[in-house]
Parts: sequence; C-alpha cells; structure tokens
Amino acid sequence: MFQALRYAFLLSSLLLCSCVTPRYGPLTSSNLHAGGYTDSISAEGVYALKYELTGGVNLVDTIKSHWHQRASELCPQGYDYLYERLDRTLSSAAGQYYYYELVGVVTCSKQSANDV
Repeated sequence: MFQALRYAFLLSSLLLCSCVTPRYGPLTSSNLHAGGYTDSISAEGVYALKYELTGGVNLVDTIKSHWHQRASELCPQGYDYLYERLDRTLSSAAGQYYYYELVGVVTCSKQSANDV
C-alpha cells in the first residue's frame, strides 16, 4: 500500500512539473539548465539575440514569446527581426528532455522626427 502511494505521489509530481511554464530572464551560470537569453550589440540599434530553454516536447511558442519579450525590452520603440536558427534537440543525459535554442537579429526601429 505504501509503495503504491509513493509511486502515485511521484507520478503526480512529475506531471505537475512538466506543466510549469519556463521562466523568463537572462541566462546565467546559476540557471543554465532553466534557460534564458543572451544578447550583444553588433551595431547601433542592432542586436544578436539568443534564447535557450530546456523542457517538454513543444516549447516553440514559448521560446518565440520569450525571444520577442527580450527584443521589446531592447527596442521599446519597436523592431524588425530575422530568425537565423531555431533548433530543438532531444537529450537523454539525465532523463529525457528537449533543448531549444532560438537565435536571431533584432534591429530597433528608428525614431521619427514626429516622435521626438
């Protein structure tokens, strides 16, 4: 009986954890497995932006949403973008999970004379 309850608890915990939306934020050495963004400026108003996530089977919409959230922070007046690469890799090193990486370029919109 105890064994069955233990397995039921473990199964319900796994199901709850698999439904958690990945967090948004920068990629740091303390959250490499959770994911996050890195960006660098390549010219005035032009950024190379990368977002990484680790998780379930289909996080494509989530990673795109997080990528655009960061682009909006970099370019509050608006932006154009170009995705260079969206990868999804299956890994089974510590259980089975997917690693996602979205890389692209963000070009901030120029502020018009009427906006000043």
